[in-house]
Amino acid sequence: MSKPSARIFIACVLFFLITVVILALLVFGIAKVIAPAEASAEPCATAECPDAKPTVPSNILYGISGSADSPDERTALSFDPIAPSHEVPSHDYSSAVPELLQDPEMPAGCEVYSLTAVLQALGFDADPHAIAREHLPYTVVHNDPASAYSGSPYVDGEGLPPAMVRAGNSYLQPNGSNYRFVDSSGAPFEELVEQSNEGFPVLVWTVVGQADPGFAEPLQRYTFYSLEHCVVLLGSHEDGTARIMDPQVGHATVDAQGFQRIYELCGSMAVTLEGGHVS
Repeated sequence: MSKPSARIFIACVLFFLITVVILALLVFGIAKVIAPAEASAEPCATAECPDAKPTVPSNILYGISGSADSPDERTALSFDPIAPSHEVPSHDYSSAVPELLQDPEMPAGCEVYSLTAVLQALGFDADPHAIAREHLPYTVVHNDPASAYSGSPYVDGEGLPPAMVRAGNSYLQPNGSNYRFVDSSGAPFEELVEQSNEGFPVLVWTVVGQADPGFAEPLQRYTFYSLEHCVVLLGSHEDGTARIMDPQVGHATVDAQGFQRIYELCGSMAVTLEGGHVS
């Protein structure tokens, strides 16, 4: 081989090796960026689930347009932690609702955790992640946005009563129960309290931290709103307080009148139970 040919051959080999090294570095760099995102992303449900955008959850205590910029400037109801009863009559599901906290695993999953807590009170081995993946609907039916969960409970999203009724009944029916979740939106608050006092917990849509929702007139039913939050109403006391299971703080007592006011301002949205177990 002549000297010029040898030089050309060596140059080609060096160019090939440099190209391979550059491509390897590019592939490694891309994989390094993608891998953490894939590792941290929890599947929100089935293939029906929309692509989730890593945004700050809307149901947090800050950011209502036209309202105070810090929680210290808001009017919030006081929370008094309470312990659940250990002597639970077989029919008193309200007293059997466990304390399930959504953070840090599902920052936008208050509806999922509230629903799961009620299912566990009924005696089922329900898991919030399984509910989110296998039962929570992400596809709208009859062109009704409220019929599906909007977003991802792992990132940022909201679920209203029609969607949670679909999720709850999707779990109950194949698991041997003839209890059914019912959309009771619009029901007087007194009826919800009565049902919860009778042992049937109620999912109630309210505001994070029981803060001032930031609007003076009641919203139309099934309106998506900032600070949207779902808790479980467990009953009331004669001293004017209501017992709740809040997925962000656990078991607590709140002022019943203030809780009712927020419920009504947020569109009077609730989900109740009907029926009973198959014998």
